[in-house]
Amino acid sequence: ILSQSFVRLQQAETVGFHLGSDSVTIDLNQASLSQDAVDAAEDLANQVVAENRPVRVWYPTEEERERLNLRKVPEVEGRFRVVDIDGFDVTACGGTHVAHTGEIGLIKVLRVDRRGDTSRVEFRCGVRALHDYREKNRLLYQLAADLTTGYWEIPAALERLREQNKTLQRDLRAAQAALIQNEAELMWQSADQSAGFRLITHAYTDRDVADVRQLVQTLIAHPATIAICGVAGDKAQLIAARSEDLPYDMVPVLKQGLAVWGVERGGGRPSLAQGGGTAASYDQVEAALAAAVRHLQG
Repeated sequence: ILSQSFVRLQQAETVGFHLGSDSVTIDLNQASLSQDAVDAAEDLANQVVAENRPVRVWYPTEEERERLNLRKVPEVEGRFRVVDIDGFDVTACGGTHVAHTGEIGLIKVLRVDRRGDTSRVEFRCGVRALHDYREKNRLLYQLAADLTTGYWEIPAALERLREQNKTLQRDLRAAQAALIQNEAELMWQSADQSAGFRLITHAYTDRDVADVRQLVQTLIAHPATIAICGVAGDKAQLIAARSEDLPYDMVPVLKQGLAVWGVERGGGRPSLAQGGGTAASYDQVEAALAAAVRHLQG
């Protein structure tokens, strides 16, 4: 019924079909279907159901088949089964069918997905459609209650939440950047300068690697500065960097530290290198930092 509705209203032929445990899908030979087009096909299908049309199932003779306007003729030899929905749709089919269309109950399209040059229409019928509606209705009203609004105002409420989230995320990033800037300044001011440059090393546990990388980049924005930092964890990371005015290649420095973990994954450019990805404890991170510093000073 739904396939024929799409044929009549959108000239969209069914080219694929799958019967699942809860829903059914048909693939149509059109890549794009508007919501209005889908709604119209759904309305027509449910109209045919409401009319409770008789469904005839039989094996016509070859002469009878020639007079039938079959929607799709199967590539088989000999007799085959035909289903006639009171003239609305006449097609070959070997599946189970009702005696009257009213037995089907509600036909409800759930979603339409584009798949290359075709569209996949997923739908449910009868009790399954009722259960789907019941579940989604319950979820809709629960969401409305959580948002303290009417269900019809949910889209506007979600848009306000999205805007608030954007603002909060922006404020959070600004606050994090300020904290990292202050942290970097304190570390830089107290750094060891005995080698003719400021050397900063630090091991972290349970800290976001992106934050540590930002901290390192903030440190080496100062002149004559080298920063080597590591983050312990299941996927530990080591970062070695220096300011642009220093001549050191930080890639070998990084490699020497990673060797303590038995890791070769890592690299970068002479001014900033990063690697790791293996599990390492806080003590193992400190050992890697010490090895990197020895290579730098050696």
